[in-house]
Formats: sequence, C-alpha cells, structure tokens
Amino acid sequence: MLKAYVLEGKNLPVLNISQVGLSLETSAPLIIGQQYVLNLRSRDQNVLLDGMVVRCQLSELAETVSGNQLPVYQNGFEFQLERNPKELRLLNILQDNLYGEKRLGASRIKPMHRLFADVGRPCFSEIKKLEKTGMYVEGPELLDMDEIWPILLQNGEDGLELECHIVLGSRKEGASNYEMLLEFLNLNEKESLFLDCALEVFQV
Repeated sequence: MLKAYVLEGKNLPVLNISQVGLSLETSAPLIIGQQYVLNLRSRDQNVLLDGMVVRCQLSELAETVSGNQLPVYQNGFEFQLERNPKELRLLNILQDNLYGEKRLGASRIKPMHRLFADVGRPCFSEIKKLEKTGMYVEGPELLDMDEIWPILLQNGEDGLELECHIVLGSRKEGASNYEMLLEFLNLNEKESLFLDCALEVFQV
C-alpha cells in the first residue's frame, strides 16, 4: 500500500537504538503519543518503520555562530512493528552499528557507520491518484500552497523523499477532508525509477 508523509526532520542523528526503539534530537519538540514514520538509513541500507514518541524533553540550548541560542529536544521512540522481513532489515542495520564493549579506563568503541533518520508526519488519509508528475491526495490538513514540501513516499518496505509543490487545494461543502494536487519537482533518475515501481503497485 502506498503512503506519503510530511517530513518533520531530515538527517537527524540517532543517539542510541535498540530492537525496541531509538532516541534522536530535533530542534522542535515531537508530540508524545503521536505515531510517526521513521526512515532509518545507514550506508546503502534503509528501513521504514512506525514509531511512537514516548518521551520528549529539552536537553540543551545550543549556541549558534551568531550567538543566539536554539533549543535541542531529545525524543524517545518506541517501534511499532511485528516480526516480519522489515524487522530483519532493522536488525541488519543494528548489527552494522553496534557499539563495542566499554573497557575499563577507556571510551566505548564507536560504530563504523553513522545512522540517520528522516521523520514523516502522517497527514494524508488517502492517495487518490498517482502519476509520474504528481499525486492527488486527501487529508484533514491543507498544506500551504506557497511552500515547497518534502514528501516521504513509502512503497512497501522502501521509501524516498520527493520535493512537491501544491498546485491545487480545495474542500467540498460538508466534507471533513481537503483534496490536494501535489506536483513532483526536479525528479532525478533514482526518483523516476522509484515512481515507476510505485505506479505498478498503485495500479494493481
């Protein structure tokens, strides 16, 4: 089933991770109890899975080059997954990023590869139509038509970020949801191939 999410954060360093959840930092607080989609990436591996925020706290005020202070929030996620091929892909990423033993009087061995995550907010209730140029969606939130939106498009176990522009937004009288036409921007070869695969699934 094809899904799309608005990215709440991109390339967020994962502070720690286990088979049940992870912790990462954001510049704005995430909503406790809200479920998000997480696209975990390490080298050429990635896995999309659902995670619920179970903890959010202000961890520090980071000072910028200009002398301003920006808040940094630490968010704890609990994975929402069953035992399936997705979990096996997650375990492969975990195995690739395990910290070594902490020896007496020495620091813990760091993993060979950094782990990053993209966080997407589920704001579309349905993808009504998908084409190579864009998609027609329905959802409870009308996205700003003056903005360029980074959209995380999920096709089964795989996901890819696409830049979109809202070219049409409306709500019928008495309807609870908005209908929006999103146009894909600046597609490269990898994104075009991903859309070809997504279209095959969507049209079945």
